[in-house]
Amino acid sequence: MRKVKNAEILGMNTAIAEFERLDEKIPFKLTYALSKHKDSIQKHSVDFDKARIAICEEYADKDDDGKAIINPDSGYKLSEENLKTVNEKVFDLLEEEVEVPDYQVSVNDLPNDFGFSPAEFPNNSIFMRYLCRD
Repeated sequence: MRKVKNAEILGMNTAIAEFERLDEKIPFKLTYALSKHKDSIQKHSVDFDKARIAICEEYADKDDDGKAIINPDSGYKLSEENLKTVNEKVFDLLEEEVEVPDYQVSVNDLPNDFGFSPAEFPNNSIFMRYLCRD
């Protein structure tokens, strides 16, 4: 297993979706590596989102029934002080490390053309550093 920050996990989740869109262009070794990581990365993404929502609900202004007030356009209603607290706690959550599989492929196993440029796929560099050993 290998440790990765939650902030990187969120980018990797997006990257996996982009790679899946290109399924026919991905060589077997890379497809296998993606499958080894997909469940773990998606689970950590869901866990992060649940923790983030719990933080927001804890600090949000409450209605008469004690439920968090959510504005349809802007999300949770937070006082200025609580907004600062929520931002700090979510930042700390993004910095937490989680364990993911430590299965990597060689850079030489990657195709030369994925069908997109680096500018079109900003999460590529995070995920490729994580996925490739060379």
